[in-house]
Amino acid sequence: MTHKLSLHVEMEAAREKVKTGEWKLRKYTNRKSKVWETFAKITKDDDQSAGFVMCTSCDAIYTFDSHKTGTTNMARHKCGPGNPSQPNRAASGQPRPQTIDAFMCPDHTKIPLQVKSKFVDYCVDFCCTDLRPFDIVSGEGFTKVAQGLINIGARYGSVDANGVLPHRQTVCDRAKKQAMVEKEALSEVLKSAVHDNGGVAIMTDMWTDDFNRRSYTVLTCHYITEEWKLASRVMCTVEFDCTLPKTAINIHEHINDQLCSYGISFDQVVLVSDQGSNIKAALKNYHWIPCAAHVLNTILKHTFSGSDIEEVTKMIDACKGIVKYLKKASASTALPHGLVQECETRWNSKTDMLKSPFKKASEELQGEDYPTLHLVDAADVGLTNELKRYLAAHFTLDDCDEDRHPPSRGFVHWQGGSSAFQHQVQPVSAHSAPQVVS
Repeated sequence: MTHKLSLHVEMEAAREKVKTGEWKLRKYTNRKSKVWETFAKITKDDDQSAGFVMCTSCDAIYTFDSHKTGTTNMARHKCGPGNPSQPNRAASGQPRPQTIDAFMCPDHTKIPLQVKSKFVDYCVDFCCTDLRPFDIVSGEGFTKVAQGLINIGARYGSVDANGVLPHRQTVCDRAKKQAMVEKEALSEVLKSAVHDNGGVAIMTDMWTDDFNRRSYTVLTCHYITEEWKLASRVMCTVEFDCTLPKTAINIHEHINDQLCSYGISFDQVVLVSDQGSNIKAALKNYHWIPCAAHVLNTILKHTFSGSDIEEVTKMIDACKGIVKYLKKASASTALPHGLVQECETRWNSKTDMLKSPFKKASEELQGEDYPTLHLVDAADVGLTNELKRYLAAHFTLDDCDEDRHPPSRGFVHWQGGSSAFQHQVQPVSAHSAPQVVS
């Protein structure tokens, strides 16, 4: 009782400090949970967490520690995503109406903590035994399965789970039946879109599973609904006959078979694909448009392979070498985030690679709800000091005085030492960019 009273006093004190402007509300912009669309973290004047979060709609305060507590209570809050039936009442201050179900059904928030903790143990055993990712327990499908089992138990009492759970073949057969039903429904939608709603665009791509040496084709349709909203659906993901060469004729017949299964033809749709010679030849007689992302990626590939931007390519190669070294030396585990290496077939990976070594600093400097200009010099000086401290045993930093030049303009001279760096950094002359090689 004393602890609850003390916690209540702390919450009220935090609320007052937020109102007076002594403490700030900071929105999370890079979190997956939808609760952060409604809640903001309360931070002190030194930008450290105060241990509380506040609802931006009704000013409700909850305790929060990213290492100890989750977001379940916030999700169940009346303004949170777990309570979508009353999206506007919290903002308007109207009381939530009491329903018969509220009196007849037990409140799920009253489940004892010991029971919740035991269920967490079940989830841990489930993920470890079946080798499933921990994120599976937050998925919509898992929630539906759990709710279904709870409803069965509430109606029939304590039953053996083996008598409820289906065999895998039963699930497979049911999935095929549901897929056929969904396919027929989508076929009718596409026919209506072709004739009444302006047409359908179909994107296609092919790839090969290098491990099993199997090739696949995917078709994705885009169309306007009767409510004038853009919709996208995956029509199919099918295996390409591995005994056939990927010629234009074979690809044409392969795609045509899938379109015919939906009751539409090449002449009724707009086709989008990459600029592969075989796929272009297969679709050249129809309304074909090259993928804009693939075109831009090709342009950038040719741009960065030119000799006119040598300084830029040196910087990219240097960043690539840094990421490669950190990954190879297992030093990336000390970072609060992962590193991204450039990959030609991964969209925007060059930008992601350049950002990844300095992701935390970039996020701080790009904040929208607080001033950031004063952080630029701090980040600049901090990077310089960290480089000096970490590499002092192997390098000398010349021309890198933070009072005169930012660290990005400094250069590194190799003095010998750790062999791990000998293949990563080459000696460079004054006033030139560092050269990092793979």
